[in-house]
Amino acid sequence: TQWVEPCWKMLLSNKAILVELWKKFPHHPYLLESHAFNAHVSLQGKWVKKPILAREGANIRVLEDNID
Repeated sequence: TQWVEPCWKMLLSNKAILVELWKKFPHHPYLLESHAFNAHVSLQGKWVKKPILAREGANIRVLEDNID
């Protein structure tokens, strides 16, 4: 069986939309704080790095103080 997924699903799986939603509705109770990744910024504490177009949890990394 070969499945063809509808194009609208690609929009929903795109993680960049989370950044745009956070910009438009900061501190909304149903959104997690999201920012575009900048390699020159040093983040403190725990955070998650997700690829923009990954699906079903592929290639997600949990980092703490910028260390894998």
